[in-house]
Amino acid sequence: MNREKHCERVKMQIVFRSGNTDSLLDSFGKAAIKQGRSKEEIESVLKDCLSGDYNHVLTVLMDHTK
Repeated sequence: MNREKHCERVKMQIVFRSGNTDSLLDSFGKAAIKQGRSKEEIESVLKDCLSGDYNHVLTVLMDHTK
């Protein structure tokens, strides 16, 4: 599948902290803000995450993190 990149990759380690999508999305958002990503870029990634199931969330986050 060819995924659109919404923004430059965010440096963050995806750790299955609680196995909870809210925790993962919150961690991504905080890391992206700290690294100067725009609100629009972050919202685009989060919207994509929420368009599928848990596996989709993980796939999108892996595509947008390093």
